[in-house]
Order: sequence, then structure tokens, then C-alpha cells
Amino acid sequence: MRLRFQTPQGEWIGVPDTDPTTPIEVPQNTRLYVDAGGGLAPLRTSITVDGTSTASDRVDIDTPATGTLAISVFVVDAGSHTTSRSITTLSLIH
Repeated sequence: MRLRFQTPQGEWIGVPDTDPTTPIEVPQNTRLYVDAGGGLAPLRTSITVDGTSTASDRVDIDTPATGTLAISVFVVDAGSHTTSRSITTLSLIH
């Protein structure tokens, strides 16, 4: 599973493939993309941002100007095998 953010200007911000990661500095408004592969098709992706879940491989992120934002990503294949990642974002404006 790979995670990456896209800024409103179209720039990409990668997320290290290590766990745990340090908070990732992003602009206040970004979109998180999840790229997943392997396992048994079809893959189901869900993203939880500060307690709100979305059943999609992308979600708009509004990182607060102060503090951090918790994000969890889950991918489940047809064989019920789950892969997960948890990251934290930190606004570039702090």
C-alpha cells in the first residue's frame, strides 16, 4: 500500500513506507490517494480521518493550522486479508 498527497497546485507529497512515520507536513488542503495492489481482487479501501470513515481510495484532507490530524487507511482483499497504515499530518502553517 502506498500513500501520497496532492496539493491544490498539483504537487505530490509522498508518505514514507515505514511505520511509524513522523508527522507529514502538508498544506492545509490536500487530497490523500491510496494505491494498493496484490491479494485477491477486488480490493476494498477505507480511509478514516479524525474518526470519519470514507469507503474510497481518495479523500480530501483539511489539516488544521495548529495541531495534527490522525488518518488510518485499511485495504481488504476478497480473502478478507487486511493491510492498514496509520499516519499523522501536520500543517505547513504552524
